[in-house]
Amino acid sequence: MNFFVPGKTFLVGEYSVLLGGAAIGLATRPYFEFQVTQADEATEFHPESPAGLYLKAHNERCLSLFKDAYAIGGFGRSTAEYFAAITPDLLKAKKSFFDILKEYKQLHSHKSVKPSGIDLAFQFFGNVTLAEPQLNFYQSLDWNLVNLDFYLISSGLKLNTHEHLAKLELTSLQELIPVSEQAIKSYTASDEKQFLEDMKRWCDLLDEKNLTHLNSVHVRKHLEKNPDVKLVKPCGALGADVLIVFFEPEKADYIKNFLIESKFKIQAHSHDLANGLNSQLREYWSQNVD
Repeated sequence: MNFFVPGKTFLVGEYSVLLGGAAIGLATRPYFEFQVTQADEATEFHPESPAGLYLKAHNERCLSLFKDAYAIGGFGRSTAEYFAAITPDLLKAKKSFFDILKEYKQLHSHKSVKPSGIDLAFQFFGNVTLAEPQLNFYQSLDWNLVNLDFYLISSGLKLNTHEHLAKLELTSLQELIPVSEQAIKSYTASDEKQFLEDMKRWCDLLDEKNLTHLNSVHVRKHLEKNPDVKLVKPCGALGADVLIVFFEPEKADYIKNFLIESKFKIQAHSHDLANGLNSQLREYWSQNVD
């Protein structure tokens, strides 16, 4: 049986979530894919990865054969692997997302800076996921900024997120929360102009706090010289590996050619927003009622 987990990208809030703040993430094609199969055919996960920790905690062998659609890494591979590791158990006993998230956090309870697990929400619920962990609220939305479009591009770099998190001073992140919350508010209100202003403020604040990789700073400055590029936002840990390029929808072909000519690999477009694993699990559970 094959299952598909979308790639994930933080739209806003990637550091706020470490303190319980809200975030919005994008789930896009291409998918990570895994097949629930026999143990002797399964993928071996790194023992310290989330998938490896789960299997060790449950004294289980992996029963999934995992395929990565992103040769460069990133886009939520580690959490997609985690879903591959836990899904054989989910097929036996239905669990809520809150159960999944709770166990994921328990696996990392020994770490000084604990991952939020919000990446799981983006890949579980899909499309444009609003995550408000303090309210235990998660919702899959559409892309509702009709006068604003985007491409996701790869920088060519890959940062080890767990190493970066281990060096963070959480108290320095507190002032990020109201800034990301304002951007989320403007997104849910479908206010493109205010959203761009809020996102620029978010990007600038991350720069001020040295939370943007120098390469991404240079990429952003270079691409924003194009007057048809509305904003470039580095994404994830240090904004190192993925950037979102915003533009008006009618400029899509022009911006696509511009990015290709600038030697950037386009990983996804707004049309590539995708359903999360939840939709497949719900279908399975509905067809396999005891």
